[in-house]
Amino acid sequence: MGYKSRRIVEEYRTTKEDYIQLRTVVLDELKQKLEENRVPLLSIENRIKAEESLAEKVERKGINTIDKRISISSTVFGYLSLHYICSVPFDSGYPKEICGKRFEIQIRFTLQHVGRN
Repeated sequence: MGYKSRRIVEEYRTTKEDYIQLRTVVLDELKQKLEENRVPLLSIENRIKAEESLAEKVERKGINTIDKRISISSTVFGYLSLHYICSVPFDSGYPKEICGKRFEIQIRFTLQHVGRN
């Protein structure tokens, strides 16, 4: 594992409770914004990644926003979700322990979700 990956995993290990708090804040915020904008919702799923899974992903992909729709032909029915790497801004009013921590949001339409299962 490279230096960057080890550093990310070590920070994650020592601040895992902050990520649990971050998950609650993000879920509440997403649900509120979707409801305010009358966006129909099938489900919101969430999880805290295992350290091994995080290390493997960082090594394999880095941590960047990915639009899978670009890499797959429009004639192929495949995994076309959007992956956004986000963080809560420091001036948001949320606890400083969760601000600046990066997390991923994956967005799939209903048919994409069905095709994946």
